Amino acid sequence: MLVKIINNHRYINVKDVVRCTLSNVQKIFRSKSGKFAKDKREEAEHYFSKGKLPQAALCANISVARAPFPGVDKAVDQGLTLPLSLRTRCKIMFGSQDYKSALEDAQLALKHKLPDELKLEAYIVMSECYLKLCDKEKARISWTIVSKMAELVQNTELKTKADSVLSNMDEHLSPAKDDASIDAPELYEGESRAIPGTSSAMSMRRSKDKGRYMVANQTLPVGATLTSEEPYASVLKFDKQNNHCLHCYTRLKRVVPCPTCSGVAYCSAPCANAGQVYHQWECPFMELMIGSGMSVSAALSMRMITQSPIEYFIQLVDAIRNNDEHPHLKIYNLETHSQTREPKDFAYRTLMAILQLEIIRASGYFGAYGSIGFDGLTEAEMTVGCLLLRHLQLTQYNAHEVFESLVKKEKADWTVNDAKMNYVGLSLYPSSAYFNHDCQPTLARYFVGRTLVLRAERPIKAGEEVYENYGPNYLYKPTEDRRKILNARYRFHCSCVPCKENWPPLKTLPQNTATFRCADKQCKGAFKYEEGQVLADWTCSNCKKINKLEDQVSLRKAYQQDFDEGFRLLGERKTPEAESFLTKFVEETSELILQPNYHLTVAMEALRNCWSSHANFFLI
Repeated sequence: MLVKIINNHRYINVKDVVRCTLSNVQKIFRSKSGKFAKDKREEAEHYFSKGKLPQAALCANISVARAPFPGVDKAVDQGLTLPLSLRTRCKIMFGSQDYKSALEDAQLALKHKLPDELKLEAYIVMSECYLKLCDKEKARISWTIVSKMAELVQNTELKTKADSVLSNMDEHLSPAKDDASIDAPELYEGESRAIPGTSSAMSMRRSKDKGRYMVANQTLPVGATLTSEEPYASVLKFDKQNNHCLHCYTRLKRVVPCPTCSGVAYCSAPCANAGQVYHQWECPFMELMIGSGMSVSAALSMRMITQSPIEYFIQLVDAIRNNDEHPHLKIYNLETHSQTREPKDFAYRTLMAILQLEIIRASGYFGAYGSIGFDGLTEAEMTVGCLLLRHLQLTQYNAHEVFESLVKKEKADWTVNDAKMNYVGLSLYPSSAYFNHDCQPTLARYFVGRTLVLRAERPIKAGEEVYENYGPNYLYKPTEDRRKILNARYRFHCSCVPCKENWPPLKTLPQNTATFRCADKQCKGAFKYEEGQVLADWTCSNCKKINKLEDQVSLRKAYQQDFDEGFRLLGERKTPEAESFLTKFVEETSELILQPNYHLTVAMEALRNCWSSHANFFLI
């Protein structure tokens, strides 16, 4: 359809209207302001002088975000508003004992042409920070520079101090502190060679009915990390751009600005360097993208283009023609359901693809491979346009929402079970897209930064399919509602066990009943028990094995002690210890009792909350 609208003579009237309208893209973005940045810097310095560090840091961050880069606005601060704002924030960060941030601000101020008369001050701060961070070698280099600069400006007192530190470096170093960064857990049994980012304890299979799906190669214990996958592409939600890093999604304590706009920010120089790879093309049109009503899913479709150079996609075309391998093919071949889409759906997505193509063209992304005007498109531009249309289809079924967990600290007795999901972005994880849906998931999902982590919520047997959950969960939505949502969004009729058996939601699950498994591990027979009934042995209707109900009830009570202890520890916010007891409870009880079961379900949900609190967890 994209090609028809753009090129086909039979659609000439439509072509003129669509192309003329959508090609009229204008640069609309939140610009810098030297005067505003200077005012905020002076406000930050006022708060700093009064010892009001949080207010000072807030104003300094705004000042850094809005300050033009050196030389852009020479009418204010002689064009040096940014390095001066960074200098002010550096002092605030040092005063707040955030030495890592102070160090990075001093380095950025020097990088962005801090005036010569202030450079010695910056090196002094860097030297002190290296001591506080226990970085002996860099502290030695930095103090050596301070010593030489002090000699040049004839500051005898400072030179004496620098030389004294250099001669007794170990005495001045602060004790080393553990790295506070959080890494994603290691994959159970190592990484699969065939499916990057997933455990080698699983494999992918295909069938006509299920498509591609994941199966356990061996028994998988509770808590096994089965996926730890970086996104192929990811985009921060537009409404999170003021308080989250554009690239890694961490909450911002200090901002590293975009060189051009003040609408986005980064948490660090490395994130800024990585983010500018794609943001340089999107930056001038950010407010246009927001104002056009572009969804986060559509923005992700566009990000898959802007994060790679045009040569990457020219090579993709050659790979498709020659049946060769190419990294983008793992995205290109994801499900789109294009054969079952309505014409109206195609029309809307085609219009969005054309708008995005015109934005990318106007950004200069295509370089020598591009064209000017709207009478014709180059082959490279047509390729990108067609890819955009395909991306707009596949993101609907294959993208994951990235979330953080938030707890209100005003609640004095909060636990991880009080955490609420706050969605911050959308990402595409090609390996994790292979998991099928079940309304009672086998996997718990959480994020470490943008890394998707999936862990086994219950024991999974060898040969059993490993399911994820696409959103509708039997715990909170009735069967018919779940099926309607899944059919409307993902185009399939759910036939999972909770749907077929119409499992009751969590709020109506009884706490005084249990469905015991037959003692024969190969048998699927079961017996429903209710507290208070006579403890008579029962005969399995499936395999005729006699089961001792009294023994099963005794085991249930013994396992319940782990459940109670786990929740007691959660109440004391001893999350790692609680996690251990709850893991044991789910592992043992799953062998004894069938779902749906209240205590088993509640324990699994608590485990998911425990794991989610490992990263992307914030008190607000």
